[in-house]
Amino acid sequence: DFCRYKHDLSSLSPDEVKLLEENTNVWQTETVLGYLTSFVQRSNISSMLASAKGTLHGMRVLQAMGYFSMFGLCRVHCLLADYRLAVRVLDPIDIE
Repeated sequence: DFCRYKHDLSSLSPDEVKLLEENTNVWQTETVLGYLTSFVQRSNISSMLASAKGTLHGMRVLQAMGYFSMFGLCRVHCLLADYRLAVRVLDPIDIE
């Protein structure tokens, strides 16, 4: 858990403490949502899922990253209690 890791400074090395101090906004909600959304858009996974109709054989790394990011976005929106948007993120996936 990142929150426990970040706040328990006694178990961290001086290098890790310095790294956390220099990068205070790494895990901010807006940053995480921005990166995940960018991965989904750049991978073009939504149109790939729409055209493939469930067959994802031969998926490249970028498409796999986009697919993973869709589920990451769903998880983040659930943690933020925005369940409607969490479900909407997964719309391109055919669950039938």
